[in-house]
Amino acid sequence: MKRSWLGLAAIVVVFLTGCNLASPTRADLVSPDLQQHHTIAFSASADSWVSHEHPKANFGTSSELKVDGSPVKRSYLRFDITGVSGKVTGATLRLYDDGNGSVAGPAVYLTGNAWTEKGITWNDRPSRLSGVLDTAGRVRASSWIGLDVTKAVVGNGTYSFELASSSSDGVLLSSREAADHRPELVVTVQVSGTAVAAQTPTVAVSATPPPANTGTPVATQTPVQTSTSAPAPTPTATSGLPSFGHVYLIVMENKEYDSIVGSPKAPYINSLLSKYSTASNYYAVTHPSQPNYIALFSGSTHGVTDDDVHNVSGRNLADQLETKGRSWKVFAENYPGGCYTDKTATGGEDGSGTYARKHNPAISFTDVNQNYSRCASHITDLKHFDPAAASFEMIVPNLCNDMHDCPVSSGDSFLEGFLPRILESQAWKQGGVIFLTFDEGDSDVHGGGHVLTIAISPYSRPGYHSPSFYDHYSLLRTIEDAWGLGCLEKSCDASSMKDLFRTGNP
Repeated sequence: MKRSWLGLAAIVVVFLTGCNLASPTRADLVSPDLQQHHTIAFSASADSWVSHEHPKANFGTSSELKVDGSPVKRSYLRFDITGVSGKVTGATLRLYDDGNGSVAGPAVYLTGNAWTEKGITWNDRPSRLSGVLDTAGRVRASSWIGLDVTKAVVGNGTYSFELASSSSDGVLLSSREAADHRPELVVTVQVSGTAVAAQTPTVAVSATPPPANTGTPVATQTPVQTSTSAPAPTPTATSGLPSFGHVYLIVMENKEYDSIVGSPKAPYINSLLSKYSTASNYYAVTHPSQPNYIALFSGSTHGVTDDDVHNVSGRNLADQLETKGRSWKVFAENYPGGCYTDKTATGGEDGSGTYARKHNPAISFTDVNQNYSRCASHITDLKHFDPAAASFEMIVPNLCNDMHDCPVSSGDSFLEGFLPRILESQAWKQGGVIFLTFDEGDSDVHGGGHVLTIAISPYSRPGYHSPSFYDHYSLLRTIEDAWGLGCLEKSCDASSMKDLFRTGNP
């Protein structure tokens, strides 16, 4: 049954970030009409490292895993995969750097299972059963890395992996004996259209629980349907842009343009390039992640230069929207609700996965986080996503689905499952736009690196690649100009991306 939503139009900008997946007993479930995949995170059943300098020594009780090329150290992990039903479409070995990072991270191999945690040494380490499955590349200090081991994991069974490196700049990783950030094997399974049964997971948060709900509760009911169609937006006379019905913003994480465009690991994203408009000369404004999000939401980094908790007092996009009578929502995967303001949270109604505050810019502004009613009614989890819920909707994937902690293929699969939820809605069809971008790249070009940005709209120019210079301030300016919101800070000096859109009816 087709649905029409009265009086709503949508622009979607999506920021994607990486995922900290929680216990192996919970599946990351998404309703089958949203995507036909679910993920399960398995904890290591054994791990250890071995040293060429100490060929008879065992380090099975260590809270660390060491990988180095000089002196040579290698690490081994075993996972017991059970309860998987369906086709395995992805498998990611997730490891946490507990040291100073590395310019060249480890490679991963499949090995035999003939070893024990408290018995393995250099002299009796297991043999490799595969070539290199994946290589980590540059590793940032105190961060998660993801290694794609999909080729090795075919279903239920026991899998052992070796981590090795030829670089003298080794890595120090948390082992399963560590207090937190233990290794995980995240398996993505394709399921049928039938809903996957599982127990409702318990929310696990990283710090103080949110306060009791004394403000306006977040609505969870499905919006009332109506057969009346909203009028199609028309281009605004002054901006040269369509007055979009809805805007959706989705931001992915930490990938340079060339890591996505043409990559066989991102077939779905690449399929969008011929159908919609691409800003091929688009750049993030700085490093690391958080100041890019804040810049995109407010036109300035407001002096934020790291990913720590900050409370910013500046004016922002939410303020602009409300001033003009437009609505806004943030749908953040694994967000626990209740105006939660701590750095991370795991689980909840979205299933396994980790929410990161640094990827949700709205919560950093004091006129949001110090107004419980406003905060609780505008920011919720992804389970309650509705493409017609607000004029502007920002989608914040968890740290795996945004490619922050998991491979490009994981984020691509997430988008392939999630975007149709918007593309098949009347809110998008009647003049909506999805802005799909990345927070930052790997380089420092123009401050934050060259990143991919796609405008997905009925107004898009199919296959068009704009050569114009754009950045996060340009994207904000595009939303501001389309809706006559005025401009904020550095967006006032930026050009809108109006060449990505045609005029006329959508």
